[in-house]
Formats: sequence, structure tokens, C-alpha cells
Amino acid sequence: MGVAKHRVREGFEGQRLSVLPPAVRSRCGALPVVRDLRATDLGHFPGAAGHYVHRARGRPEAILIYCAQGAGWCRLRGRRWIIGEGDALFIPPGAPHTYGADAGSPWSIYWVHFAGRGAGKFLEALGVSLASPILHVPEAGVVASAFEEMLGYVPHGYSDASLLGMSTALARLLGLLRWHQRSPGRLARHGEDKVIRTIELMRRRIGEKLSVADLARQVSLSPSRYAHLFRGFAGTSPLAFFARLKIQQACQWLATGDDAVGTIAGRLGFDDPLYFSRAFHRIVGISPRAYREHAMERAGSLSRDGFGDRRRP
Repeated sequence: MGVAKHRVREGFEGQRLSVLPPAVRSRCGALPVVRDLRATDLGHFPGAAGHYVHRARGRPEAILIYCAQGAGWCRLRGRRWIIGEGDALFIPPGAPHTYGADAGSPWSIYWVHFAGRGAGKFLEALGVSLASPILHVPEAGVVASAFEEMLGYVPHGYSDASLLGMSTALARLLGLLRWHQRSPGRLARHGEDKVIRTIELMRRRIGEKLSVADLARQVSLSPSRYAHLFRGFAGTSPLAFFARLKIQQACQWLATGDDAVGTIAGRLGFDDPLYFSRAFHRIVGISPRAYREHAMERAGSLSRDGFGDRRRP
């Protein structure tokens, strides 16, 4: 892992770069939603040979660099980190840092600086810090697509609508990084692959009753080992996760169909409609019937406003 002799801060063939003007940044601080999480600078540097940045005082924003190809490095608080393909590097606000592309295999990166009242909460939710600044997210296509969504708002100027779109796209990107985060070690990845396989099984068999033992058997693990791996990956137990998947499906059926609540409960494997309603209320916060009424009112409002009528030009 070498350091390039010819150092370049910016200026790479095919690069895209957007820096919000100070007046726009100030306006972002007053916009609802946007003020909580907003991008201030973002871009894409493909094949960034010689890329090198040194900031002795850090930046007031948090920085995310995603290495889609190649490799690079970063020095934070006296420690040197190697950034490989599929790694997402987070640098907290105010942290002095230096980073650059590998000399032999220079990285291609997407990057964004972000700020807002909720930025620190996102860093906490992602579990990143100065002591642990890297997430391994090998689904480069998914991450690149999310960055491209953010960059797609740039040509539309800095209207309130485009700034809101960029802000929500940034939140989606951070959520995708958390969901697709994987362990870099082969054995750990193997365990995560098994958890993901069982989540796919849950989706396919959403109307069935599956026990932890059933799920563990599908991936040749003991129930205790499987439950431990699942909680480490999803942050909850397998059965709690499966219950939420069922309720999410129930929300879709309630909003788009007219089946009775009891019928929906049966389709999702609940023998007792009352138990289903209690589970639904515990997760969603309202009853299934109240949810359906709210969804119908919302759909009617959108139709009256013209947003839900496909016949309108």
C-alpha cells in the first residue's frame, strides 16, 4: 500500500463535484427536515490517482468516503487505516485527518460532507467513531446508485424541493450502508450470508409460522448460534423481525385492498385476529382498522390534489 509521489487534491478526469454556496448552506439550516441532515459538498472521483488531502483542523461537517474500486488510506488520531474496495470511511466533524489514494491501485470514490442537528445521531446509529471509522459494504452497485440519486438533484439548482430531495436521499444512503454492512472477515461474512438467507425465507413464507429452530435448521446452525448471529446482524431477535415483516405486509394489504382484518390475520399465519390486532398496535401504534382509515383518507387527499390521478397531464 504505497503513497503517491504526485499528489492531487482535486481535478480528475471524469470527476463530478458539487459544493453548496454559503448562502444556500445558510438557507438549509432553516428548512424543515433539511436542517436535520444535509449534504454540503459531494462528488465522484473515478480513478483518482495521486489524490491527497490533509486537514490539520478537520472539517466542521462529517465526511463519508466510499471506495467503489481500488484502494486508499487515511490517518486519524495517529492511526493509519487502509481503505479497500467496498469500504465506507467516516470522519467525524472536527477531527484532524489526512487521506489519499493508493499509488499502485488508486481508488475510485464517492464522497459527501454532511451536517445538521441529526448528523451525530446517524453516526451513532451506524456505530462509527474515531476508534472505528470504517464500515465494510461490498454492494458497490447499491451504494453507487444511492450516491447517484443525490448527485441527480444537483443539476436542478438549489430550490427548496431539490435540497429536500438531496437530504432524503442522503438519509436513504446512510440507511443502506447500515443495512448492507458486512464483516470483512470470511467467516463472519459466511454467518451473515446465512442470516440473509433466512430473511429471504421469511419473506417467501410470510404466511407461515416459523420457529427459531425451523430457521436455524435451514442454514445448518444450532438455534442458539443462529439467534446470536441474527441479533448481531439485525439488532433484534429472529421472531421479532419476522413479526415486523408480517405487520409490514399487513400494512400494504390494509392500504391497498378491502379484505377483512381477520382475513389478513389468517393470511399471515395468525389464528387469533385479536392477537394480530394487538401485535399490529404494538408495532404500528394504532389498530389495523385505524390504519386502513388513515390510508384511505391519505389516498383520497392525494387524489383530490391531483397527485394520485394518473389521467392528469
